[in-house]
Amino acid sequence: MDGTPMNIKIEKGVPLPVRRTKHAMLYPLAEMEIGESFLAPLPAGKSIEDHRSNIAACAAGFRKRHPAFAFTTRVEGDAVRCWRVAPKGDLLRQIIPADVPALSIRAHQIDDDPPPLRSVKGARY
Repeated sequence: MDGTPMNIKIEKGVPLPVRRTKHAMLYPLAEMEIGESFLAPLPAGKSIEDHRSNIAACAAGFRKRHPAFAFTTRVEGDAVRCWRVAPKGDLLRQIIPADVPALSIRAHQIDDDPPPLRSVKGARY
């Protein structure tokens, strides 16, 4: 640059294109429901563990942006299978309907046994 101002035009109303990543196009993570899976064949020249690691990393990145999604992967012969699973902590919501108020009850309350008392040093009861 020679010190003269550049002639750059500022524009309004230009829509931002949707960002597409390579992995988002490769794996159907967003379309999966809990319990569904896909099988990804091993690409030529790649080790099976590298392939599994790449799919797992892609799924982990997707989950950072979409916390309701969780995935797990397993090697099946010369391919990798990826399942959508329930996020940890959501397991009870699958088993017990959401309208059941018992979801907020702790296990010791269900058994009618009070939790054991712990003595705290210096505490007055």
